[in-house]
Amino acid sequence: VVIANHMNGPGVWVGFTAALITAVVERASPGAVIRTVGVAAYRDFRLFGVIAVPDAVTAFVFERFYRVYGVINMPYSAAGTEARGGGVRRILKSVKDSDVVILFPEGGNVSDFRMKAIQSGVGDLFRMLSRWKVPIVPISVFPEGDTFSVSVGRQLQISESTEATEIEQCAGYSIATMLPPELRGPFAEDA
Repeated sequence: VVIANHMNGPGVWVGFTAALITAVVERASPGAVIRTVGVAAYRDFRLFGVIAVPDAVTAFVFERFYRVYGVINMPYSAAGTEARGGGVRRILKSVKDSDVVILFPEGGNVSDFRMKAIQSGVGDLFRMLSRWKVPIVPISVFPEGDTFSVSVGRQLQISESTEATEIEQCAGYSIATMLPPELRGPFAEDA
């Protein structure tokens, strides 16, 4: 499992980040099946920044896109435990099938490239994956001049007794330490 910052900002969509990470993973593991986890729909999406697009339309487009490209659909928290549980089961099935899963644990768009807190519940998923001996490797992506920098960190070390919130903090810091200080958000040293 690869975890990365949900890099979004002016003129950059997180799908671009997923494509960069996919290229890095493909180079390291040629022929690997790579699955990205994506949200079920965009909320308050505006075409050209002006024209409101209903959530149902983005959900329809995302569902089609995800089916074609093998993206794992993760419903928003508001969809409830059962719906999100389905997303987790799809992640676990992919892991059991030896797929590489790319996960953005912040779980939401940012507008200025800075990290957000890791979503609650991610620590429980990571602990479960750790029990299965699945490596969880952090990657960071950020704009640097006219290009993007991609860094790969060390595998997370998670023990059975580690609290979920501590795992979430560890995951956030593992990504943030590879970013410039101004992009670390709540994981900055002075936060």
